[in-house]
Amino acid sequence: MLSVEVNESDAIALLETGATLAQADLEAAARVVDPYLKRKGKLNGLIIRAPGHVDWDAFATLAPLLRFTMDQHRSITRIALVTDSDASRVAGRIAPHFVNAKIKIYPNAKLEYAREWILADVYN
Repeated sequence: MLSVEVNESDAIALLETGATLAQADLEAAARVVDPYLKRKGKLNGLIIRAPGHVDWDAFATLAPLLRFTMDQHRSITRIALVTDSDASRVAGRIAPHFVNAKIKIYPNAKLEYAREWILADVYN
């Protein structure tokens, strides 16, 4: 299951996942993010939050499906993985699908730090 929210004031998409993730979840994410991208043209960043244990290998396998309208994923410069599980292996597997992205991992309790890191790139 995947919950998707776009904070329009910050232009940050938040994807929150449970333990399992399916292709349909990422397709649903695109249906939420695409309309925003069509209106605004870009996202400042993407936060992928997995509060509990998540199968990061499965996520990395599905990551190529996380493609947004008109290859807008190329304009995302920062992706934060927010989790208490080991996400270090997945970062390298996600990166090629987001050509210009820097990826950083934060503990689950530091969600706000992830948001601040993304916005620091915007305001500096």
